[in-house]
Amino acid sequence: MTRNEVADLLQIDLSTIHNWTRKGRLKSFGIGSRVYFRRRDIDEALIPLR
Repeated sequence: MTRNEVADLLQIDLSTIHNWTRKGRLKSFGIGSRVYFRRRDIDEALIPLR
């Protein structure tokens, strides 16, 4: 998934994705100059609310 797709999925700003990636909450993968995220990694990063 691209950064824009993740932002749309989670309804958050691109800067939040950047911060989460920098802090290690989301794992990104680079292919050339593009940044991608795996859906499984995004699902695992979410914390369920009780």
